[in-house]
Amino acid sequence: MSSSDIAQAQTIVNDAVAAQGVYNAYRVAHPQRNRYISRNSPEARAAKNKKRDDEPAAPTLNATVLAAAALLAEHQAANRYSNGTLHRKYPQPKTLRGFTTTEDEATQQKRDGPIPYWVAEIAHTGHAPMGSDNSYPVNLSLSFV
Repeated sequence: MSSSDIAQAQTIVNDAVAAQGVYNAYRVAHPQRNRYISRNSPEARAAKNKKRDDEPAAPTLNATVLAAAALLAEHQAANRYSNGTLHRKYPQPKTLRGFTTTEDEATQQKRDGPIPYWVAEIAHTGHAPMGSDNSYPVNLSLSFV
């Protein structure tokens, strides 16, 4: 991959981004409003093919643009790898509880705390967990009629 290939790929991607910007600006300035007509009506068929004179063509991502974007992504990843910023380890915040700061403690381990998980401690009585209305039973039957 030569520098001229990279420059050409950058030009292709910049042109595609500029075309998308023109189209997006037009769409914001001229939104398509809902006309509440049936899509099978003659008005809907006529409106489907109707286009304004100043409406730009919708940009497409063809194989050339996709290949240029892939080439640029590979080149940028290679540059970041060479200068050491591709997979940088960012410092974890020290103000939040539960974050560790040493490399040994960074691996996740099963939580073995003095307090068990609260869902396991719920009594299974067959009634709704909230409220004290015993006339409202909770059935776990999954059969459908």
